[in-house]
Amino acid sequence: MHDALKDQIADLRLEAEALLLEMSVMAWRGHEYGEPVNFRSLLRSHKRLTSPETVRLVKRAMAACDDPAQQRALEYLLVFVVSLFVYERTAGLDDRVQNAAARARVRLDGRSVSYRALSVLIANEPDRTRRREIHSLSMSVVRRLNPHYAQLWRLEHAVPREIGYTYLRLSEIHRQMRLREIAALARQVLDKTEAFYRSLLEEQSRRQLGYGADRLRRSDVPRLLKNVAVERYFPADRLVATGERIARALGFDLRRMANLRIFAEERANKMPRAMCCPLKVPGDVRLSVRPVGGIGDYKTLLHEMGHGLHYANTATGQFEFQHLGGGAVTETYAFLFEHLVENRCWLKAYGRLPECEIAPLLRFWAFSRLYPMRRYAAKILYEVHLHSGRKNPRAAYRRLLSRAYGFPLSDEDAASYLNDVDPTFYAADYFRAWLLEAMLANRLEGHFGPRWFERKAAGCFLARLWASGNQMTADELLARLGGRRYEITPWLRRIRALLGEA
Repeated sequence: MHDALKDQIADLRLEAEALLLEMSVMAWRGHEYGEPVNFRSLLRSHKRLTSPETVRLVKRAMAACDDPAQQRALEYLLVFVVSLFVYERTAGLDDRVQNAAARARVRLDGRSVSYRALSVLIANEPDRTRRREIHSLSMSVVRRLNPHYAQLWRLEHAVPREIGYTYLRLSEIHRQMRLREIAALARQVLDKTEAFYRSLLEEQSRRQLGYGADRLRRSDVPRLLKNVAVERYFPADRLVATGERIARALGFDLRRMANLRIFAEERANKMPRAMCCPLKVPGDVRLSVRPVGGIGDYKTLLHEMGHGLHYANTATGQFEFQHLGGGAVTETYAFLFEHLVENRCWLKAYGRLPECEIAPLLRFWAFSRLYPMRRYAAKILYEVHLHSGRKNPRAAYRRLLSRAYGFPLSDEDAASYLNDVDPTFYAADYFRAWLLEAMLANRLEGHFGPRWFERKAAGCFLARLWASGNQMTADELLARLGGRRYEITPWLRRIRALLGEA
């Protein structure tokens, strides 16, 4: 690569880094404080990054590059500028949709309630009929937003074609995946877990809700996954201290790590969903959680802590490997920490549960692993249908998700067919991360024992993985863990082990 081209790419990286920081700060303040977002205004101040000429510039640099690491960095940069080209055209509409959702309110019991608060209300509501009422209010907001989601979908498909990409091809490049292979795995998950899942669904429905799976509806799911029986062992006021204790046992003192901070304060407009926001990797990584009490809080914090420790321990100075790339590898680390709550040794050390409560909880965790994997398997197959332009996506959503859940979605539920969609198949990153996490957990337990989470040597092992940031692809992590192809067997064995069947 000649010097002039190198200089142009260096300038481009600096501007990309500056824009990404501005966007991350805006996203953080929108999430943590409920401030309105206006990403379009940021993109307008960085017009060079959103131009077709910039896409062509990065392609020229890739063609002239003979260094494998720099070639990969340029591939990440290309995906970023192509995404910016698309997003510049869609940002105004996306801003409107996000801000409309943030402002949306419904009338409940004569008072005005935020749309974003409804999911928490449903999970905390013991009455089945009442849950349905609140869910219907939530879906009324989704229906109001659907015309905007439809318009956004059309734009997201039309704009990439202007620079030579289909949405499906752009997604494959972004996620570093072969979509046909992932879809085949998704079908395998649904087929091979069908009877197993339905048996657990019936068991957990009766245990958690008091009635059989034949009466389940989508509005029951937040309550079904809450596990009220063990909430008292996981109080909100012990949440952050527990996260700090886990990190400290692995050799990471969060109280002294100025580059990784947890924001657990209650704020009126704070989003209920937890988030890891790497503003500046590795120098400023922030976690946002909104504790309400219960083991779900602990799973959420640990998940985001997995992301946070990954980014805070990134040692590469390459911008692309700090901030860009696919999400499957960092999601693997996040699920590794989230699934600590399923470890019998962890539950005894941190949960303070009596022995009689542990076996039923482990059965619940087995169900809690199967449910999202089946859901995301169905989402992948549905999103292939949607983004391939096939007919009647709403009916496909209803059919595929009904099969995954094990109970029928209503026509009202099917209104989520446009907003229950992850950008450029992020669902595939979650899906592969669950498979990789099972392999990584097996490796840690094999090297350091079932209490690996209390071994500083295990922390050193993880830190060596984290040091490369996002440079390692999911396929490379798979090979590093001894796999030649993605398989569901290690993941399924871990679920059966929770049931005492392994």
